[in-house]
Amino acid sequence: MLSIQAMKGGQGAYYLDLAQEDYYLEGGEPPGLWWGQGAKALHLQGQVERKELERMLKGFAEDGTKLTQNAGRESRKPGWDLTFSAPKSVSVLWSQADGQTRAAIQAAHLAAVQAGLTYLENEASFSRRGKGGHEQERAGLCVSLFEHGTSRAGDPQLHTHCLGMNVGVRPDGTTGTVVSQLFYHHKMTAGAVYRAQLAYELRERLGLVCQRERTWFELAGVPKSLCDFFSQRRQQIKEKLGELGMETASAAAFAALETRNAKTLVAPRQQLFREWREAGPEHEFGSAEVRTLLDCVAPIFRAQTYQGALAEAVHEVTRGQSHFSEQEILRRTLEAAQGTGLDAPFVQGWVKHDLETNEQFIKLGERNGEDRYTTREILEQEKRLFEMANYLRWRHGQAVSAYKMDELATLRSEQRRAVEHLTEKVGAISILAGVAGTGKTTTLEACRKRWEAAGLTVVGAALAGKAAEQLEDGSGIRSCTLESLRMRMHPSAAWTWEHHATQLWRAARGKPTYQLKPLEINEKTVLVIDEAGMVGTAQMTRILEEVSRQGGKVVLVGDAKQLQPIEWGTPFAALAQRLGYAELKEIVRQRDERDRQVVRDMAAGKTEDALKSLDERRLVSVTKTRADAASELVTTWSREIGFEAKKSLIFCSTNEEAADLNRQCQAQQSLRRRTDSSRSIAIHESRAYVGDRVLCTQNSSRLGVRNGDLGTVQAIHRVLPRATIRLDSGEIVTVVPQLYVQREDGACALRLGYAITTHKGQGSTVDYAYVLAGGSMQDREISYVQLSRARVQTRVFVDQQTAGKNLEGLTRQMDRSRAKDMASDVLREQQEHHRRLRLSG
Repeated sequence: MLSIQAMKGGQGAYYLDLAQEDYYLEGGEPPGLWWGQGAKALHLQGQVERKELERMLKGFAEDGTKLTQNAGRESRKPGWDLTFSAPKSVSVLWSQADGQTRAAIQAAHLAAVQAGLTYLENEASFSRRGKGGHEQERAGLCVSLFEHGTSRAGDPQLHTHCLGMNVGVRPDGTTGTVVSQLFYHHKMTAGAVYRAQLAYELRERLGLVCQRERTWFELAGVPKSLCDFFSQRRQQIKEKLGELGMETASAAAFAALETRNAKTLVAPRQQLFREWREAGPEHEFGSAEVRTLLDCVAPIFRAQTYQGALAEAVHEVTRGQSHFSEQEILRRTLEAAQGTGLDAPFVQGWVKHDLETNEQFIKLGERNGEDRYTTREILEQEKRLFEMANYLRWRHGQAVSAYKMDELATLRSEQRRAVEHLTEKVGAISILAGVAGTGKTTTLEACRKRWEAAGLTVVGAALAGKAAEQLEDGSGIRSCTLESLRMRMHPSAAWTWEHHATQLWRAARGKPTYQLKPLEINEKTVLVIDEAGMVGTAQMTRILEEVSRQGGKVVLVGDAKQLQPIEWGTPFAALAQRLGYAELKEIVRQRDERDRQVVRDMAAGKTEDALKSLDERRLVSVTKTRADAASELVTTWSREIGFEAKKSLIFCSTNEEAADLNRQCQAQQSLRRRTDSSRSIAIHESRAYVGDRVLCTQNSSRLGVRNGDLGTVQAIHRVLPRATIRLDSGEIVTVVPQLYVQREDGACALRLGYAITTHKGQGSTVDYAYVLAGGSMQDREISYVQLSRARVQTRVFVDQQTAGKNLEGLTRQMDRSRAKDMASDVLREQQEHHRRLRLSG
């Protein structure tokens, strides 16, 4: 693991005070060592001396010469603490092993630290030069390494503080300050280099088996119970985060500072090892068990193993993006290589070689200072998408002759133009784009009436069940999810069996049944895809191929600025740019012009203006902690609208947050006697009372519910426990929780529904929205959705740590865009750039 923090003046003394020559018998930690090409150039080698370190932190050479222009100034940044920490099981094994094994583990850790630093020196070490420091030049690093063996709670934790001086040595021998941003940019990859090399060193030196755990590894055979026992410090931080209701990396760092004890003099390692080893037998892990873990590895085939790691990395990287950098694919390959016997330099060299020579990869060009790559498969699929779209664009489609209809008289002028574009334009593909709340579904309702009047069948679909329901309710177009659409067109054996079982169930209850007839998107069909901005390239290509093959027309509707596709690519935006589109700009959802301006500002990326408007109207609440923010939100919600909960939604980032908010909302509703807690039924990880709001999280044709449906519990029946629920659509369904379960894990598919994640809420419209802002997932796209759902009012709740001074911290989070694009877009940018260069040359 790698963490990076800027050092403060005088911080170097802390590490020097801990450093002791005889740390094993007398206490403290080992003395520091100099490392780096810059350190060598400045003749800083071997053990770190106090005067040397103090001079370097201030920016001076041994003879008092200034190494940087700002040397000696109080405002000067002295450097950065880059801390490499071994996985917990490595530290635990180190604490229980004999002296020789411990020394080998420490040597492996040092080699891995140096590998991580070498990566940073080669890829991310630059010094400023020239007027204003605008020029950047490669520079050697000056780093002092301080190995520490304990956490502040006294647990075994092998880690090394690498104090990187804010002095870089350029190739010509001159010196200057270091560009620190690149350290943070390459942090995750440098950490992956460290872990991969550590796993390799432990395998080679001691024959230890390293088992991968997502992005890190642990040692096979080291008891988890002992690792948990020696995780007091981690548990303290976790408890502090729980108190604060925080989850981001900066919040974790804040909690670490809040909880740390004064690490004055560390006990002698001889004493620590004796105390640590007393705990081993209690967890059935003593010296005998340690010996059994050594020399257990088998030989590997390096080339074959590397190819497997690379293939896994490509799959992981391209699951959610269409192009990537060298460091992104390197990081994922190193993570996949942990414990396989591959060392970090081998992987680094082969990744670089493959990106240059392997026909699987295509170099697209440079963006934001780094080369971008894609795979041949992705580029070919994008090409196929555009070919299909171009074919449909010019194919004779289901154009409706222009004639007057009364329905158009009720529409705004831009809506009428959109209806004419979608229904009268020749071609088998049309696109409607519009910011949130501009009346896209009302426009589609008029289109549906036109199409149906011309004898066409209109079918709707969306990625999420909730969005499909909104499309159907708002436009009258019978709609389903894209997955259901695929199954309706090509029924599988499982789908067919489920259909027949559903018909038997409906017949037994006297309900009408229907035959299973595959859906055809033929020349008499218009397929409307709503929230198309969330559809990835592969899925969009399949849709266009189906429409092209069967002869129908497809209409894509969406907003590219809202939530991005989970899959790679953003075909909606790319197709709109290439084919043209009808656009809706006038917002009608929000009743107050100030709220409409907030939505326009968010769509335009003017986050500061949007938050300022809300804050001036006292619609932003800042509390001390995130837990306080959640509590304040629920209290405000309960007071203002809890008595009409159906008119509101609470938006947050994660399922865990939603569960916590739901529990608090339920408690408030029960306290105010808006629910009947004497009657309850078990649902997902909780119980629902009569009067509670609930969320359906699984499609069920038997019940007539979709994933994302919200409703209110009307009654609970104790005989064969079941709940009668009135859905917001007005339908009444009866649910047996034990039978209504998730296909993935068998858990009940009913949850409390006062609070939902923003991804669940895309497409929703309510009167009142309450937003728990902040957290690791907050970005521009999520924020845009959160602040555009409510007709009447939106309130934002945030903790002080996230908000920052004058909401500057929250503004930065909400302004951070994770918008995706196509590999073809990068290629086009480069081609256009080279064209302009040729013309200017």
